[in-house]
Amino acid sequence: MGGKAVSCVTYGTRGGGKGAEQLHGVLQGLHMRELEDHLEVVITDDDVDDNWQLRDLEGLMRPHRSEVRRMDAQMVEALEDTQ
Repeated sequence: MGGKAVSCVTYGTRGGGKGAEQLHGVLQGLHMRELEDHLEVVITDDDVDDNWQLRDLEGLMRPHRSEVRRMDAQMVEALEDTQ
């Protein structure tokens, strides 16, 4: 696995930052190459219905579009570098 490009997308009521911190250590141990950008999506009670299903995924992700595009470009570049 060493040297493979990786990035994290986390979500939760606080964005999943604590989980990403722990995963960071695991990725370092695996000698993976973390990309510069990571995405942390905060999901509030207003974002889910009574069955804990997202009400509006598009609306939830809309503010993160530029981050996702940036991460995509970084991943494509990292993959091209390994070929």
